[in-house]
Amino acid sequence: MKKSNIALIGFMGCGKTTIGKNLAILLTYPFIDSDKEIEKQEGKSISAIFAHAGESYFRKVEKRIIEKIAKGQHQVIATGGGIIKSKDNICILQSTSILVYLRGSPEQIYKNIKDDKTRPLLQGKNKQQIINEMLEEREHLYKEAADLVISINNRSIKEIVDDIYDQIASLNRIEFID
Repeated sequence: MKKSNIALIGFMGCGKTTIGKNLAILLTYPFIDSDKEIEKQEGKSISAIFAHAGESYFRKVEKRIIEKIAKGQHQVIATGGGIIKSKDNICILQSTSILVYLRGSPEQIYKNIKDDKTRPLLQGKNKQQIINEMLEEREHLYKEAADLVISINNRSIKEIVDDIYDQIASLNRIEFID
């Protein structure tokens, strides 16, 4: 069955939003960031949701948003890094989307987010150590869920976007807009 959406999965800081926006421009698809949709619905930042309501509440809201987003067609979707923790969310996305895992080394991810103060799971901790531990825990889940694995290490946004486009086209499993 051909699918019409492209969903980007991967660890925080691997560039899902930036790459997603650029891929959407190339495809002339709308771009949707699931975290931004959650923030819009809840009226607060992801960090504030985690701080005030906890991760389990966040995951419930995330599921409702993913269900809504997945009903759309011909869109590029950037997901939150922890979406992989919910088998339901992954199954929902897999039903309508090609899943692309943007894979980065722990060193590349650290380089990308070392100065970012908006990551709730990294606040006040040794960021490199937390990245290493969380990535080790999640890596196999990302790989199992993905239709494609694309390395982000030492590559430009354009190189990554072109690689995604070429590999998706060669899969012949996506329904592009004519």
